[in-house]
Amino acid sequence: MTAPRLAGLTGATLETTPSVCQSCVWWQTRGHREPDKRKWAERAESEWGVWGSIYRDEDGRVLGSMQYGPSQLFPLPRTTPSWLPART
Repeated sequence: MTAPRLAGLTGATLETTPSVCQSCVWWQTRGHREPDKRKWAERAESEWGVWGSIYRDEDGRVLGSMQYGPSQLFPLPRTTPSWLPART
């Protein structure tokens, strides 16, 4: 069995992810304003570079994908319980 293949997630490879992921901006949302995913991807790549990974099996089927980068590119976690706990 061959190990899964890993590829960088960018605006160019975004179209190879599941369709539900291609326009999703859940983690990129700040307040009530939803960014355009393509514009966000361009900004992320110019400021950070590759902003995620795509995992494929030996036949090229997508097993999963993950987005990552600096916190300023993903503002929503700061407003949810997933952010750092308050210091007491």
